[in-house]
Amino acid sequence: MNKKNLIVFILILAILFNFTRSFHLLDLKKITKNVFNLKYYENKYNQSQWIIPNSKNPVGDDVVYAYAGAKYILGTNPILIMPEHPPLGKNLIGLSALYLKNEYYFSILSGVFALFSFYLLTQMLLKNKIISLLLTIFLGFEPLFVANYFLTLLDLMILGLINLYFYFFIKYSRNKKYLYLLIDGLIFGLIISVKFYGLSLPLIISSLIFLILKKDYKGMVVYALSLSISLLILIVNYFQFFLKGNNLISFLKLQKYIYLFHTLGRKNDIFLTPSLLTLIFQGRFHIGGGQFKNENHFSIFWPISFLIFLIFITKTFFEKKLRNEKTLIIILWVAIYSFFQSLTYTNARYLILLLSYLYLLSTYFLIKLINDRSYHHHSYP
Repeated sequence: MNKKNLIVFILILAILFNFTRSFHLLDLKKITKNVFNLKYYENKYNQSQWIIPNSKNPVGDDVVYAYAGAKYILGTNPILIMPEHPPLGKNLIGLSALYLKNEYYFSILSGVFALFSFYLLTQMLLKNKIISLLLTIFLGFEPLFVANYFLTLLDLMILGLINLYFYFFIKYSRNKKYLYLLIDGLIFGLIISVKFYGLSLPLIISSLIFLILKKDYKGMVVYALSLSISLLILIVNYFQFFLKGNNLISFLKLQKYIYLFHTLGRKNDIFLTPSLLTLIFQGRFHIGGGQFKNENHFSIFWPISFLIFLIFITKTFFEKKLRNEKTLIIILWVAIYSFFQSLTYTNARYLILLLSYLYLLSTYFLIKLINDRSYHHHSYP
């Protein structure tokens, strides 16, 4: 079998495997028959742990995001309902709920956005449209992803934005056009306007380490300037907050509250744990008190891709080629994001921002191994 066709064959089998495991998760009624009901969400929210301590009717973030987003659009101050995350993502859910009459349109569109941007990034690195498309379809049928197509969560939207961030960052690394770093500043601003900015710290660290390894000091200065664009984007997305009479001092106090909310609660939990590795290799996540629960969406591709990643970076490091590796920014992200997720207990939702790049790097490495043994596959990286 042709070596190129071998990769294609493996990906097709992987797609079929994922599809059989995720088919039951395709809750199409939420797209075809659901009509947004604000009263339903309001009742669930008012009876939940967000209003009643130790409530027997707890709700997930998806319910609160949908309720908060709709209320924001109707004029409620964002500080009054779930201010722990910035308003952009919740606003978009609210717009979908109120104007499209279905909150889950946001979820599907977020999935399409994430997959399209992943394809752009993959095609840039693999330089093979067929393999890039198959890898994107494989990711699209990943059970963990399929479940999120029908939940009003923000992770797929964040993934799409990070894909674009890497896309333009790699473009900058190739031609040193500072415009791409400024575009990344805008994208980063959108990222921190969707979820707590602490999530994005690994992205900044990865980018700075990349620029340091490349000895691109001018790029570091431009990158630092681009973060001022990010801050401006974040402030603009709090327009509803400012329309209620709040000022910049109030905004800074709110950001301090958000930081304390996300850090003080975990103050005693900050230590290296095997939680991430337990989740990836055993499909179990921590539920407190030293107890673990099986993750329903666990896939054999999680440990396989992680092991291939470890082999890839080990081989590249000892060959002293890591600094010049074209996927370096993504390698840094996977390593640093994994480290951050190992500081405390993690869960499968946070794997969405990791698995995409593990799959991409695994495919890239396998193609690279094939190319090292052949002379005529010019379409590969």
